[in-house]
Amino acid sequence: MKAEGIVCKTGRRFKATTNSRHNKPVADSTLDRDVQREQPNQAYVGDITYVPTREGWLCCTCLFSSTCAPKSLRAGL
Repeated sequence: MKAEGIVCKTGRRFKATTNSRHNKPVADSTLDRDVQREQPNQAYVGDITYVPTREGWLCCTCLFSSTCAPKSLRAGL
């Protein structure tokens, strides 16, 4: 490996980026994790994640109406 210039890529250390110990107001959970609704557009669920790429960070977002979310997703909500 040394002769070919191949080196091991070491993993980055985990860095916590969330500060949960703050004095700022936090929104109430009005749904209290109950997103099952009888009609469309009564409740939405979503998520945001960031993926590192060679060109920078990629922001991936998902937003579903709880009545049209895939069945496998609804089971975990």
